[in-house]
Amino acid sequence: MKNFGRGWLLPSLLVALLAAVGGAAGWGWASSTPPERSATATVLVTPLEGNPFNPDAREGVLSLETEARLVASDAVTRAVAKEIGGAVEELRSSIDVEVPPNTQLLRITAQAGDPTRAREVADRFATAFLDYRAQRTKAAVFDREAHLREEIRSAQDHLASLTQEKNRLPAGSSRRALLEQQVSASAVQVSQLQSELTALGYVSRDPGQVVTPAQQAPVGLLARPYVTAGIGAGAALAACGGLLLLRRRHRRTVGSTLDLVTAGYDVLGPAVPDALRSRLLASDAAGPGVLLVADAGPRRARALEASVLAADLAAGFARARMATVHVRLAVCRDLEGPSDLPRSIDEVLQGKAELDEALEPEDDFLQVIGRAGGSEADDPARWTDLVASPAMGEVLDVLRERAQVVIVSGVELPGQTGELLVPRVDRLLLSVTAGVTHVEDLEQALGAVPGSLGLSVALVHAGQGRRVSG
Repeated sequence: MKNFGRGWLLPSLLVALLAAVGGAAGWGWASSTPPERSATATVLVTPLEGNPFNPDAREGVLSLETEARLVASDAVTRAVAKEIGGAVEELRSSIDVEVPPNTQLLRITAQAGDPTRAREVADRFATAFLDYRAQRTKAAVFDREAHLREEIRSAQDHLASLTQEKNRLPAGSSRRALLEQQVSASAVQVSQLQSELTALGYVSRDPGQVVTPAQQAPVGLLARPYVTAGIGAGAALAACGGLLLLRRRHRRTVGSTLDLVTAGYDVLGPAVPDALRSRLLASDAAGPGVLLVADAGPRRARALEASVLAADLAAGFARARMATVHVRLAVCRDLEGPSDLPRSIDEVLQGKAELDEALEPEDDFLQVIGRAGGSEADDPARWTDLVASPAMGEVLDVLRERAQVVIVSGVELPGQTGELLVPRVDRLLLSVTAGVTHVEDLEQALGAVPGSLGLSVALVHAGQGRRVSG
C-alpha cells in the first residue's frame, strides 16, 4: 500500500490541478463574457392585397418565406432604427425569423446583451413589419382604384359617344342596329368596372396581429458560471483520461508466455536456467556457440534480469561439464562471483593484457571475464569504441574455439553496445519481464537485429518484474 500511494500521489495531484485549472477557466469565461439575451415575438400573418402572402397566392409556404425575409428588409429595419435607435445593420443582424410549418405564423427572435433591449427590438420589428404590410396594401389598393376610375371614365365617354351616334340614325337602319349592340356591350363594361371599384372598398386592410408579445427566453446553461466551471473541469479530466489511455495503449507491457506466443513471438520458454539449457541443447547438442543474453529495452530500475539469467545459465552449462565462458559486459556488484578480476576485458581490447590473464575460473568448466570498475567504466563513449573495434571480434572468435558455450551478458537492445555485438554472436536471447517490458521496447529490440544476418532470436519470459528496493 505504501508503494501504491507513492505511485499514485503525483498523478492524482496532477489530475486535481488540471481539473481546478479547467474549472477556473470555465468560471472565468462565463463571468467575463456577457450572455446574449433573446426574446421572441409571434406574429399572425393574414393574406393581404399587395403583399407576397395574398388571397390569390397559390404557394402559401413560399409566400410566407418571402414575408419572413421582408421582416429584415431595409424599409422595416430603418423604421425600427428610427423609433428605438441603433445602427441598421446591427439591428438586422440581431434578429432571426422562423416560419413554423403548417401555420400562418412568424416567430421574430431578437438577440441583445440586455433582456429589455431584446424584448423591445423583437416587439418593434413585429409591429413595424405589420405596418409595412398595411402600407403596401394601402398603396396597392389606391393604385388599383385610380386605374379603375380612369377606365370607368374612358368607358363612359365611349358609351356616350356611341349613344349619340345611334340617336342620329333613323330607326330600322342596319347601322343603328349595330350601334345598339355596341352600346349594350359598353354599358355592361361600365357596370363591371364600377362593381370592381366598389369591391375594392371591401378589401381587408388587416395585415395581421402580434399574437404573442416578445417574451424573454430562459438563460442558457453556458451563461451560468458554475455550469461552465463544471464543463471546464470535466473537459480537463476527459483530456487527462484520454492522454492516459493513449499512453497506456501505446506503452502497454508484455503479458504471459501464452500472450507472447499468440502474438507470434518466438518464445524459448520461462527464465528457468535448466529448462533453457535443455531447449538450447535440443536444438544443437554441441552447444549454442556464442550466446548473447540481452534485456529488451531499458532496464527501468529492474534487478538486471538478463545478467542474472546469464550467470545462472552459464553455471548450468558448467554443471553439464561443458566448457563455458561468461563474458560480463555490465559493471554489476549484485551478481555472485568474484568482483575484483585480475585483468579486465577492457585491458584485453586495448592490448594491455592477454586474454588468459583476464579469464578467471569459477570452477572446472566455467570461466568469467568482466568489465573494469572505477572511473574508466563511467566513460560510455570509450567503451563503445572498444566494442566496435576488431579486437572484440577477435576475442569472441578465440573464445568460440576454446569453449563449447560462450555467454555474453550486460547489454540491452536497442543500444549501441548490443547492436555492435549482434553481428558477432551465433544466437540471441532477449529477456522480457511481464508487466515491466513495454511492447514498444520489444519491437524496437527486435528491429535492431538485421534480418540479413539470419541470427536465431528467441524470447525468454522472466515472469513478473522484480523491483530493486531502495
